[in-house]
Amino acid sequence: MNKYSANKWSDYFSRCRNLPIFKPKFYIKESKYFLQSYDGYSGGHDTLDDIIGLCDNAHFKKTTGGSDSPLNIQCYEISYEFLDGGFEIFGGNYFFGDNPQGSYIYGFKALRWILYQLNLNQPQLLKGEVAVYSHDELESQVTLTTKSQKLSSNMTGNQIEPPSNKLPKFDEMLKQIRNQKLIEKQADTQNNGLLNTQKQTTALESNLTTKMRLTLPDIAQLSQNDADLNLRIKNDMGVITEFTNNPKQRFLCHNYILVDSKMQNIWVLLEHTAYRKNDVITKSVSVQLEKSNYTVIRLLEARPKGSSHIPYYAGPMRERVMGWDQNISIIVDESDESLCSEAMKIREEYLRTTKTSKTSL
Repeated sequence: MNKYSANKWSDYFSRCRNLPIFKPKFYIKESKYFLQSYDGYSGGHDTLDDIIGLCDNAHFKKTTGGSDSPLNIQCYEISYEFLDGGFEIFGGNYFFGDNPQGSYIYGFKALRWILYQLNLNQPQLLKGEVAVYSHDELESQVTLTTKSQKLSSNMTGNQIEPPSNKLPKFDEMLKQIRNQKLIEKQADTQNNGLLNTQKQTTALESNLTTKMRLTLPDIAQLSQNDADLNLRIKNDMGVITEFTNNPKQRFLCHNYILVDSKMQNIWVLLEHTAYRKNDVITKSVSVQLEKSNYTVIRLLEARPKGSSHIPYYAGPMRERVMGWDQNISIIVDESDESLCSEAMKIREEYLRTTKTSKTSL
């Protein structure tokens, strides 16, 4: 028995709000939770896997694209074109953007074709829909569309991608982007401004041919991001060194760095094992402080055993259990447990001093 046959179509799909000028849009329920990884989607959502397999086996026109950044924020997009719309997937570990993570079907015909293929009961005439087509009628249109796309592909010399039941990871695509940025950075140190501009143009052309969608404004944005990173690192260094040169109290807490003027130590929380990855700025500042002959102690945070996991979208709740201004998280270091105990004692002393101590959840 088909796993979908006993269920309603609305158990798996929901209609998105849209303006009349746009095509009707339907969201595949709970798909966004599987599309928030840095490495790309590797399967696990049954309905999403089935639709990808249907589109690949039908040889629908497929387009992929993606981008990465110096902050290790990555996004990717996959789209299939068929009938009156198609199917799109938006994924990545970003928090803001025009397209939130998730998978969507566009067009009434496209939706009904997928419902037929999944053996789900068809809904009645939907708002804005002119007519309900039968399975045979949609199959005929799909066949015509596929033949047209094959003909167009043969005329342009492009090859139709082979069918696949799983969405491949995007590691190779991301490696190419990072390698290209490394080449550009090396060129900056060896050549003048003119050669650097030529290198950026070459990178633009190369990425366009591989469908990376890295445009000239994108390259300019990467350079601006590097400049912003350097400015923030310089600012953090200035705040910390100014305090160490003239401390007016025992502690200075700046982001995830705690300076203890009494013990002359600088404690750094590089990441939270559950909620926050190692960020470029904190790591770079800690390295520069160490090079300036400060005693820098790098540690990690973790959530206590038995505590409930806070989802990614509950950002403010996660902030409450990270950093030096709370005593909910535990500090961990596999190589030195005594150092962790000392760090937690220092944190308690800092909290008593600043009167910001919080109770556990």
